[in-house]
This record gives sequence, C-alpha cells and structure tokens, in this order.
Amino acid sequence: MDGYKFEKYVGNLYRNLGYEVQYTPLSGDQGADLIISRDNDKIAVQTKCYRSKVSNKAIQEVVSSKALYDCNRCSVVTNNYFTDSAIQLGNVNNVELIDRDNIIKIINEVQNQSNPSLENQIKSDSESRNKLTFENKTNQFTNTDELCPDCGFQNNTSTTTSIKEHEYSSQKPYFSENWYYGIIICTILNIFSFTLIPMNVIEFIPSTIRVLAVIVGGFGLPLSLYYDIQYVKNNSLKWDPKTAVWVIGGFLGLINIVVSLVYIIKRREIRS
Repeated sequence: MDGYKFEKYVGNLYRNLGYEVQYTPLSGDQGADLIISRDNDKIAVQTKCYRSKVSNKAIQEVVSSKALYDCNRCSVVTNNYFTDSAIQLGNVNNVELIDRDNIIKIINEVQNQSNPSLENQIKSDSESRNKLTFENKTNQFTNTDELCPDCGFQNNTSTTTSIKEHEYSSQKPYFSENWYYGIIICTILNIFSFTLIPMNVIEFIPSTIRVLAVIVGGFGLPLSLYYDIQYVKNNSLKWDPKTAVWVIGGFLGLINIVVSLVYIIKRREIRS
C-alpha cells in the first residue's frame, strides 16, 4: 500500500466512525493530511505509510498543524511503529499515536464482537498512549479473516464501501502502478520517433525498429495514460485527472510528448 492510498483509507475509516473528514491540499499541508471533526472534537491527523519506524519529525509537524487548522487535538496514524523519541515527544505534546498494533487491535476487536452494531472509537488516554475504547453505534464493519500484510487493515469486506476500496483487485489492470512506467517508456520512444529520427540524429537504427518504436510509442502512450489515470482515481484523493483530455492528448503526434511530460511531472508530485 502506498502513501496516498493509506491516507485515503484512514480517512474512510474515520468517516465510518462518524467523523466529518476533510483532506488538506496536496502541497503545503503544513503537517496534517486530514482534518476530522465530530461534535465539538476537531483533530489534525497525519498519516505515515512507512517501511521503517516513524520519527519525532512527524510529531513536530502535526503539533504545528494543530494550531494552524484550529484543532483541539492531533494524531499520527502509521502502518508501522514509532521511535522512542517520537513516543516521548508525542506524550509530552498530547499527540495521539496510532501504530500498527493499534489498528490490528481495532479490527480484531470489531471482528470478535457478537453484536454487529458495535463501532470502535479511538480515544487518547492521559496515562496510556493509544488506549482503545468501544461503543455501540451503527454497523460499520463486517467480519473478515484477512488483514493487509502492509498496514493491518482489512483486505476484503462485502458491505462497507470505504473498506471495499482497499480490496486487492489484481485482476484489474489499473490496480497497478506499472502503467506509470509505461508512460515514461512510451514518452522516450516518442521522443526517439518524432525528433531524433526525423532530424537524422540516429541514422544507424534499422527501419523495422523505427517503425516499431512509432507504433509502440504512439499507441502505448494513450493506453498507459488511460490505465494509470484509473489507478490514480482509485488510489488518490489529491488529483482527479480528466481521462478524455489526457488520452486525446496522448494521440496528438508531437504534442503527446509535451502532454506526457506534463503528466509525468504531475504524477511525481502525488507519488512523493
């Protein structure tokens, strides 16, 4: 699971808990990815999908965002764990730290409840970091035996829309980031086909290879754009590219080089 998919899922999880969820801007979020609110509670949330432990830098960032977004609490949610210094700094600043174990505990507790109308609620405890409590509300979750190996979230459900978005759907080609690399390859082929060959910069390339480069680059680019855009739409809330605009641009001869370069730059922004 990548960073923006994790952010999207955490937002949907909070929404299922009854919070109103707002996503901060792509750039200049000032340390918070989500602003969630319910009743008189307003929380700045930073999500971290890391392969290593989260450092105290994340704590510093979310603390600064608390005042900026006029929140009364702040929290950091990660699929991993926190360093000792991050835990210490979080306790001093009353930052709610939700790590992998907490997330798995939440899911397992919900799965084990005999009453299907139980909703779990995450609360901070002044004496125990990340103490979990549960209260009866609405049926927001369904049972499942599988957990995501990366973040501990449920892989498969049948009724909850927000969690369905997290399902692994390898049968669908747009549930892969490989199309992004296809765009890069096709862009290189188009530069090769439409600029270097006509200018006789490269004269020793056999004609069959030249023709093949034109075909693969010309038709592969719009195809790669289409499927990568579907991937972005299904995995990111930070950008909603218009499919028709980009795909048509991918067919337009020399213009498609400019189109693909702009797309690659924009795409890199949401991957960072």
